[in-house]
Order: sequence, then structure tokens, then C-alpha cells
Amino acid sequence: MRPERLVALRLQLVSHEFWPTWVRYVPIAGVIALESLRSGGLRTVLCANPGIPAAGLVGEHKTDILDHFPPGPHTLPTFRIPPGEPAERLARLRELQREHPELGDDPLVLKPERGYRGFAVRIVRSDDDAIAYFRDVPIPASVQRYHPGPVEVGLLWARHLDQVEREDPERPAGRILDICSKTFPEIVGDGVRTIEDLVWREPRLAVQRRVLLSRVRDAHAVPGKGERVALGEIGNHIQGTKFTDGMRLHTPALAAAVDALARSYRDAEGRGLDIGRFDARAESNADLQAGRFAVLEFNGIAGEPTSMYDPARTPIGCWATLARWVRTAYALGRARRRLGVRPVSWRELYQLKRRDAAERRLGASST
Repeated sequence: MRPERLVALRLQLVSHEFWPTWVRYVPIAGVIALESLRSGGLRTVLCANPGIPAAGLVGEHKTDILDHFPPGPHTLPTFRIPPGEPAERLARLRELQREHPELGDDPLVLKPERGYRGFAVRIVRSDDDAIAYFRDVPIPASVQRYHPGPVEVGLLWARHLDQVEREDPERPAGRILDICSKTFPEIVGDGVRTIEDLVWREPRLAVQRRVLLSRVRDAHAVPGKGERVALGEIGNHIQGTKFTDGMRLHTPALAAAVDALARSYRDAEGRGLDIGRFDARAESNADLQAGRFAVLEFNGIAGEPTSMYDPARTPIGCWATLARWVRTAYALGRARRRLGVRPVSWRELYQLKRRDAAERRLGASST
């Protein structure tokens, strides 16, 4: 066994950012139990976000959510592509580009309608790329205008409790709870080592070497000295992106822009949002801080405070961040329940979960 493998294995064991999801959540089970008792049941948290099915825990369509934000500089054109033969889906994609010039030319972003932690998100730059995607991912998908960034962040927003029953237009409806900065994986050539060897030399990259090396045409190529080789463009932890605390980027202008966007959301019945995470891109940190950004997607009650994956944080810090988020979500759920909102039933949750799992299995089995 090469020594680098042992280093990567050790990092995978000791760094909380690589632990399985259930390991991160077990220590806050007591917080969830206590909040459930205070709230009259485990499902009370699902009363939050009345404008999203099941509060955004499972079963939501990404395009449906984005469609309920008014068009503007903070939203990216996004359209559905139903299942079908790959050639038919490609034809529909090109038809959408003709019908909606705002979608833009290639590259485009293709993703499942029901996403999960970056599952099957891909940037396509040609007909061949799109055909390969539709062949690999036969489930309902969406196409989105590509935003090059290079800045990508997760912006976790939560409504103020005194703004649940009635919004005061003269005051912010909510606040930013968490900002997660995302750093895409890359290696820098030395003119001697191969891409694979350079990945092995970075313990964090070595942990995720399989997914990272699967993206390069030739892992045995030798980059020139100082040459940068990008290993990922999707801002998802499971795809190799590094998450760090980005609250240093918080400004009044950013907070105001996020708040205005969150309060602009309305579903067909006029219901809004209470808590969730905007995954967004901007051309620079300065643009982001000035409130100039574009939303890739919005995750409801399942939108974790992703800065908890920051490797500089201790496990205790990670759990504290999670606990604060859980308490906030339950408080909002309780407030909505007092106003007469009812959570989805266990039966509905089970059916939604089964449907999501079936689609992911179908997509995964084809990749």
C-alpha cells in the first residue's frame, strides 16, 4: 500500500467533513428529540416553508421552486426536460435554447429535477456531452443557464419569528444564518509528476481521488510547471469541492439582497418561505458582497448550513452549527403550526422518499 493511501485513510477517519451523514447527526439526536417534544411532534418542523411541498425535505422539484421566484438578475433561466430517448431530449434542449435565448449557448448545466447532494449534476458543452448525459441519467431533468462564477457560496436564510404571521415591509423578513464558501478542486503541475501522482500528494484530494480522476481525460498526463488543472466545476462536497466558513463575506447589501429574494417567493396559493439555503454564484467576492449574484438552486428545510463541513472546524463546532439550525427550523415550524399549517403525513413522507430513492437508483444504475 502506498504511503499516501494511509495518509488519506487517516484523514478520512479523523476529519468530520468526510464522516457519513448519520455520524454527524447522531450527536444532535437529543436536540431533535427535545425540539420535537416542545413542538408537539417530530413532523412539526415540516410546517415551515408552507410554499414548498414537505417544506423541502423530500420530493420537491428544483424547477418548480425556481419558477416561484420572479424573473430578475438573481435567477438563472431553468427549464424541465422530460424523460425520453436521448436524441429526443437533445432536440428538446436545443428547442428550448431557440425559444428562450436567455438560456444562452453552450455550456449548459444539466441536473435531475429532484436533486440530492450534487447527484448527477453535469456541465455539458456539446451535443455529444448532452447525449451522454441523457443516456446516463434517464430520469426527469432540468437545464439551466451556465454561470461561470468563479465564486460560489451557500447562503442560509431564516425568517425572523416575528415576521411569520405578518411581514413588516419596513423591516427585514429574515437574516443570513450561514455563508459557506466553496473552493473547487485543482492541482498545480510541477513538470515531473502525473495528474494522478499530484492528486495523491494532496491528502484531501486523495480521499476523493476516484471522482476527481474520473473527470480528467488522462490521469497519467504530466502538467507543465505551474500549470493549473481543474478537477471539478460543481460546487458540491461529494464531488470534491472544499467548504469553508464564509461569514466574512457578509455585508448589509448582501443581507438585503438575499432577504428581498427570499420574501419574493410565492407559490400558486401565495405561500412563502421560512428557511433554506440559496446556492449561488457571483463573478467576484466584491460582486457578492454588493448583492450581485445568481441563484443556482434553493434547498428548503433540507438545506444544511454547509459551512459545518469546514475542515478547520472541530466536530463540536460542526454539531453546534447543526444544533442552531435545527432549533431555528423547529421554532419556525411551531410558529406556522400555531397559524393552522399542518405537516405532511408519515404516509406522504414515505411515498415521497420512495419516489426520490427510486429515481436516484435509476439514475445511478445508468451512470
